[in-house]
Parts: sequence; C-alpha cells; structure tokens
Amino acid sequence: MNNTDFSFQVLNESNGLRSNQILSSYMDHENTIWLGTNNGLQKLLINTPIRILGKFQGLDFPITDFLHTKEVLFAKMGNQWYYKNLANEDDFKNLSRLNSSHRGFQHSNNVYFYNDTEIIEVDRSGNLRTIFSDTGIKSIFGTDTGIGVLKKEGFIFLGDKAQNFLNLRQVGSIRESLLYKDDIVLNAGNNIYFIKDDSLIHITIDEKARERPIRINKMGLINGHLYIAIQGNRHDNGLYKYNPDSIKFYKAVEFGNYDSEITNYQVVNFEQCNNGDIWLNNNMKIKRIKSDGLGYKVMESPYQLIGENGIVHTIHCDSDGTVWFAGVKGIYHLNKLEWDYETDFKTNITNVYLENDSLIYGGFGELQRDVKIKFNENRIKFNFAATSYIDESRNTYSYKLEGIDKNWSEWSSKKEIEYSFVPEGDYLFKVKSRNVYEVEGTTDTFAFTILPPWYRTWWAYLLYLLLTSAILYIAYKIRVNQLLKVERIRTKIASDLHDEVSATLTGISYFAEAVKTNLDVGKKEHFMNLIMESAGEAKDKISHIVWSISPENDDWVIFLSKCRRFASDLVESRGLEYDFKIAECINGQLDMNVRQHLWMIFKEMLTNAVRHSNATRVDVIIDSEYGMFKMIVQDNGDGFDISSKVFGNGLNNIKRRAERIKAQIELDSELKIGTRWKLEVQL
Repeated sequence: MNNTDFSFQVLNESNGLRSNQILSSYMDHENTIWLGTNNGLQKLLINTPIRILGKFQGLDFPITDFLHTKEVLFAKMGNQWYYKNLANEDDFKNLSRLNSSHRGFQHSNNVYFYNDTEIIEVDRSGNLRTIFSDTGIKSIFGTDTGIGVLKKEGFIFLGDKAQNFLNLRQVGSIRESLLYKDDIVLNAGNNIYFIKDDSLIHITIDEKARERPIRINKMGLINGHLYIAIQGNRHDNGLYKYNPDSIKFYKAVEFGNYDSEITNYQVVNFEQCNNGDIWLNNNMKIKRIKSDGLGYKVMESPYQLIGENGIVHTIHCDSDGTVWFAGVKGIYHLNKLEWDYETDFKTNITNVYLENDSLIYGGFGELQRDVKIKFNENRIKFNFAATSYIDESRNTYSYKLEGIDKNWSEWSSKKEIEYSFVPEGDYLFKVKSRNVYEVEGTTDTFAFTILPPWYRTWWAYLLYLLLTSAILYIAYKIRVNQLLKVERIRTKIASDLHDEVSATLTGISYFAEAVKTNLDVGKKEHFMNLIMESAGEAKDKISHIVWSISPENDDWVIFLSKCRRFASDLVESRGLEYDFKIAECINGQLDMNVRQHLWMIFKEMLTNAVRHSNATRVDVIIDSEYGMFKMIVQDNGDGFDISSKVFGNGLNNIKRRAERIKAQIELDSELKIGTRWKLEVQL
C-alpha cells in the first residue's frame, strides 16, 4: 500500500491506483480511504498535506539529486536525469542531453547543470542551453549578479567576467561551493577551504571531533552564519558553526544541547527557507526548527512521513513557503507547514495469555471484570495494537502494570509484553499508543487478580488452625497421659509396698514389741531372729519393687535374666529339682507397666510353687511364639481342688495383675499331682 499524489482529481492506475476496478471503498476515523480492488486492498492517505511522487510517476529509487522551478521538476536517479512538467500529468521523462557526470545547482530560482566541461542553464519553459564551456570546471556557486565558476586554475565570475588565477589543484574534488560574505567557501568532502584575498586557507574543524575521518555532507548559511553538516563517529556527528574570530568550526548547540540528536547523530542535509524555518535530515528524520524570538524549537511532528525514515539528499524551499524533499524513497512536497493531525484513535489490548499460551482474552467482547488467575499460572503476556493506520509500522506503545511498574515504559514499537512470576494481588495493566505523528491514542486497561498459592488461602489457614489445635491437643493428651502414668506408677508403688512390704513391716513391729515386753531370754532371741528374717524379706521386696519400676530395666534380656536368676536362687535354696526353659531374648519393646506385672506374677507363681506346694520339682518355661509372650510355672506338689478352693491374696493378685495387662491366665491343679500356671499376653 502506497501514498500517492492527490493533487490529481482523477485517480487511476497511471497515478497511484493498483487497479481501475474499484470493488468497494471506506473512509476510516483518520480520513484514510481504503479501496478494495481486484488487485487487493489499497490505502490512500488524504488527511495529509504531503504530496509524494514515487514509482507511479515513473520514478525509481534512490533520488540522489533534485532541482525544480515553478513549472518543472528535475530528479537524478542513478546515472540519469529526469524531468516532469507540473502543468500536466505526464510521468518523469529522460533528459538525454544530461549524463551521470552532470550535477545540479539552483540559484535565484534558476536551475543549472554542470560537469567538468560545460554549464547548462534551464529556462522557465524547461529548455536547456549552454552558458559556459571550458575544461577543468570543478564547481559553481551563486553571486549577487549570477554565478561563479571554480576551475583548477582559479575562479571566474560569469556576471562581470572577473577572474582569479589561483591554483586549486591541491584541493582535490570539490563537492560544493558558496559565497560567504566576501569569501568563497569550498567543501572538499572532508575539509573546508576559504578563498580569501587571493589565498587558499584550510579551515580547522574542532579538533575534538577529529578522532576519526569525517564526511562533510552539506554546507550552507543559516541566519547569515556558515554551517556544515558532518557525518563521522558518534562524537563527530552533527551541525558545526563557523567562528570567524578563531577561524574554526565548532559544534552548534543553539539548536539542541550536547545530548540532543542534532549534536550526536549525522545530519545529511539542511536548508533555511525565506520564512526563517530551518529544515534538516537528522538521524534519518525530517525536523523543522523554528525561532520563537528567545530560542529555537525543534519539531519532528507531523513530518514523520517525509522520507519515511530514509536519507534525504536534497531540501529545497519554494518562495510560497512550501518545501521539497528528495531522497532514497522518493520526492515529497509539503504544501502546508502548520498542519496538525486532529483525529482520535484507540489503543486495544488484543490478546491476554497465561502460562503455556493459554488464551483468556481475545480482544473482542466485554472484558471480564473480575479475572482471577491461579498462582501457578502467574506468567501473563499481553498483546496490543493501535487503530491508527497512517503508517502502522511506526506506531509506538508505552505500558505499565500497576502494582509492579512504578513508571510508564519507554515508547517502543514492541506490541507485546510478558510478566513472569507475578506475586499474588490485584493488578491493572495499562497500555497507550502513539501514532506516526506522535499523537497519543486512548488508554486500554485489563484488571486481574493473582490468587494466593494454596498454602496461603483461607482454607489453608483454617487447616493450619485445625492442625495446630490438634497438635496442641495431642501434646496436652501426652502431658496428661504422662501425669497419669506417673500417678499410676505412684499408685502401683504404694499398692506394691502395701501388699508386699506392709505386712512384713507390721510383723517386725509386733516382734519388736514382743522383745520389749517379754522377759524370757529364749523368746527374745526367737523374736530377734524373726525380726532379722522379716527385715531381710522386706529388703528383698523393696529391691524387687525398685527394679520393676526402673526404666533402665525395660529390656527383655535383663528381664529374662532376672527371672532366671531369681528362679534358680529360690529353687536351689530349697534343694528342689527343676528344669528351666527361659529364652535368652524376645523381640519387641518391653513396656515398664507390663514388665512390672509380669515380674510380680512370675514371682508369686514361683513362690507358691516352692514354698507352699510341698513340691520336689519345679518347671519353668518363658518364651514367645507368633507374637505372644508365654510363661508356664508348674510343680509336682500337693495340688488343690480348684472348685472348692477359696483363693488367698496371692492367687487373687495374680489374676488381678493379669487383667491389667490383658493377659490370658490358666490355672490347673489336682490333689497329689501338682499345680500348673499358664499366662499368655500379646506383645
């Protein structure tokens, strides 16, 4: 799609249309016309004062030189000059008389072409005639009376025939020349020379800019002062102004400080018009510099379409205030300087993607007001566009994510932005656009919420509360159980002391009283022996109780060893036969409570068999089988009738303790045969 020349009243294939067959047309909000043709869609810009001459008028690119009169345009393309009569619709035609060696020159509304052997003048009708012919022509320049001719041997003023025979061979090739005050200035490509008082003077360019070779693209007068446009490295680029006092060129900072584009980027061409405006091609942009009486204002808008970000080799001002530009992309005619773009356009968020390119908004329909995004999908990408189609490739965008970005981003042509690992919270994405004229469109927004991760949700906090409460409750129960366990141990100790030791100590007390009151020496000795025997028995019982509650003895090896030692000592003290089958170790942990009851039960069983059954043999079996602890104590003593027997404290204690540890207890006894105890408990 191309811009075209809208000075014509009829648009057709010869002056800009792709096809004469128009199928449909539409004018958008920017007053741009869209045509549907049989060769596709075409865009026509009519809301612009810029007339563009391009390939539809027979031009090819690039345009390396350009001249014009009120009636005729001249353009150099490649090695050939072409002309166009503005009074008709003819395309550019070839000027066969001119060749690649001819250069154009314009002075006082007159157009000249010259090479090293001739100077040709163009009249108002576009006719060419030779006005000077000689060898060694290097350049021509304008004077008040006509033009001056620079030759290898000097220069000639054609108006009054004055001449000077100064040798210019050392200058080399001269790109351009001009008359500055009373001096002739020569641009030799990378050096500037003055012809002053019949002498050739080399003018120094600020040595700070001479770190590398430079190229002088253009020289000219601005407000009566001499300026040159330099292309070099970053520090060399820009406009330079001549200082007659120091006879040097210095960087011109009156149009911008040392950080501006004019002082840091190449200036290809510049020209001052009669109205005082300065036009230049700087950093691939056309800029207009206006004086407000106090300083200068540099304007880029609305001139961005001129040159289309390309080099403009030639700038010419007409007497009517309009300006011509010619460069690598065509010829542009600006016929209204104070033109403004006055239409509105929108900025649209076109797509919103989440993690793994999951689309949640496609740019159409109403935006969901409350967009909630899971925390594990917190990478979000936005695509956006502007509805300005004058030159959509040069639309720029600025964005901001409130909650993340403090400031708006720099303007760029990037049409998407991605945010990764966005924290939980509420956000508002904003994007605005700027068209080719640097006019801002509307701002579009997208609000969303990043949900917290599961471990920071309300139900997670509720779970934490319940878990904490459960832990505290368990800790409380453990503490209570520990207190109850201590209390049970204390109760057991008291019970054991009462059951085992209390009667013995009471007997000792009675025996001691008998010793005190009885005067019979023999009986005193008898009671003293009973006291000693009872004291030893009490000591043994207390020792057994202490052993049963000590946590250091919660081990099967210690327990079984204790049972074996006690059984052998007791049986051997009575001279009985015995057979002990006691395991060395049993798998599993031995609980203190179980151990204490097992010990007291075993001791009671064995004591009854040894001391009260009148047995001559005792057998003991202690082992485990299939997770069950098994203990058997049997004797061959008197036995008794279980059905008629009234059980004493010892037998009742065995059954009571067995119930406390949930053990199964069996008792078999027959008169004159013996008694057999069997206990089983789940480990």
